[in-house]
Amino acid sequence: MKNNYLLIIVLTLVFSVTKVFAQPANDNKINAIELTDFDNWCSSDKAYTTSSGTADEPKPACWNNGPVQNVWFKFTATDTFIKAIVRTGSNYGTMRYAQMAIIDASNNVIACQTYLGSTSHIVCQTNILQ
Repeated sequence: MKNNYLLIIVLTLVFSVTKVFAQPANDNKINAIELTDFDNWCSSDKAYTTSSGTADEPKPACWNNGPVQNVWFKFTATDTFIKAIVRTGSNYGTMRYAQMAIIDASNNVIACQTYLGSTSHIVCQTNILQ
């Protein structure tokens, strides 16, 4: 059985930005970007942004705070193991205090990770029993 999941990535602390950006296309849950080639898939560095994003939906319980700015991705799981990584800092981009959650189609939090530091990579993974 395949299950649909949403991945929310959130920037919880915003530093001042001198340039104004448009909202990301996947700023709201309804406009989540669908990932279809996600078996060991990785975006190019700095491919996505939370700049000028807005907060929507309540925060998962594991998050320290927020959401302040978030973006959404969705996918259909084809296996029971799900692992998502957000890399930030250095060559990966300027996002700070990233948090992430995997949420099923019924809005149940399946996995959740809060920031470990201002530019720490975060990993959100789970083994879903079908």
